[in-house]
Amino acid sequence: MDDPRVVQPLHDPHVLSLRTRRAHACVNSVCAALARAHFALPRLYVSRDDCEHENAEFVIRKLMTSNPKLLLCAKGETAYPEMRLDTRYWRHRNQAIVLDGLQYTAAYFLGRVLAPTSQVRFKVADVFIHATSIRVYPSGVDAQMRDRGLKQVGLHAVLSAFHEHSALFKILGRVTSALTHTYVDNSTEVNLCDMRMDSATVRAVGSRLVDQDRQELLSLNLSNTTAWTNEDALGNMAEAAGMSNLVQQRRYEKSFCNYTFAGTEHAFVALKSLNVSSNPLGNRGADALGYALMCNRFPKLVALYMHDTQLDADAIRGPLGLAFGQLRNQLKELHLSHNHFGYLGLCSLMTCTMNAKQLARVDVSDTECPDWAYERLGNRLGEGDMWPAINTLIIKSPHAPALEKARAQHIVDLAIRKMKACRDFEEFKDKCASDGLLIGQPPHTRA
Repeated sequence: MDDPRVVQPLHDPHVLSLRTRRAHACVNSVCAALARAHFALPRLYVSRDDCEHENAEFVIRKLMTSNPKLLLCAKGETAYPEMRLDTRYWRHRNQAIVLDGLQYTAAYFLGRVLAPTSQVRFKVADVFIHATSIRVYPSGVDAQMRDRGLKQVGLHAVLSAFHEHSALFKILGRVTSALTHTYVDNSTEVNLCDMRMDSATVRAVGSRLVDQDRQELLSLNLSNTTAWTNEDALGNMAEAAGMSNLVQQRRYEKSFCNYTFAGTEHAFVALKSLNVSSNPLGNRGADALGYALMCNRFPKLVALYMHDTQLDADAIRGPLGLAFGQLRNQLKELHLSHNHFGYLGLCSLMTCTMNAKQLARVDVSDTECPDWAYERLGNRLGEGDMWPAINTLIIKSPHAPALEKARAQHIVDLAIRKMKACRDFEEFKDKCASDGLLIGQPPHTRA
């Protein structure tokens, strides 16, 4: 290993991955000298396997500092075969960066370089997207992409880069030193809603989120953070062939929710609110969340939001339902609207949460339940032993016609009023007892 002629071929640009080339510099002084010479070249050759957060940080903070005019040569890239990574270069071009035809690897590194700036625009299919809009209005950009049917790989990678940059700042708090890039974690609420995360971003952000006990984190919003499938060929092929189950499986496997559920052994000991809405969890994701809940990974959770997560009756009857039963005296809010578990799932939910002493707000609207099922739910509530603390039960979407489920809604409202009246009466009795004025006690016998 001390003979340069032995290790020199390993530093051919097309032989080793970027991570391996970086690690090779730590072997000995000979390898370090060869690595320095290699990374001082005007061109850096990368491939799809090099799309990692650590590699991007190395390029930005090390190589770009010593060589601002570095050219990135991504394998298979035809739109920008030799891409400039200098931020000043792209800012002063005074024209939008065209993402049509840009492959994932080049877009990955370009997005990470431009993520800190707000002075660039992107163009894809005659649509212009400003960097500020990506950072400040992710939901608006997401809606625009859906309306226009924009699914270009380059756009996906750039959006993920900007959202990765924003997510890391939300998770890590604030930068304390521009030179050392050290961070202070000072956030009690992390909101990653509507952030498009590819698999590389999921690993980069997820590892930061679950790498330590977050005693101060009280609220975590992961709604609509699922990765797209078109960053890989298999996802495109499955979607084109109509294989929706395979597509959903691959989406869940790459989702931020999956990464979080799998690595939360001690991370969220103080978390009170968890939102995983608008992610295609399905049965597999529901099982993973159920196991995480049953393993006491969210010991203080009181509010769970699972709107539009593709839950069916089997999901409610599986580990997720068992977790609801285990946490029935802990949960105060449970939101399950826009799923399709139907009457069987509703029955399972009623069974597993029986006598939930603190459950005060439940949303089961738009779950493919017939009116008579909601009537049964209202009747069961009126008996007083199912959800004794219930204050709000939503069975109808706010956008539904006024007459829809009118009878069922009336039954539910009456049951909740009855429950509230019973609670008020019991509280009044307790107050009288604490004041020494028992109900019905003659005045001369009072303390």
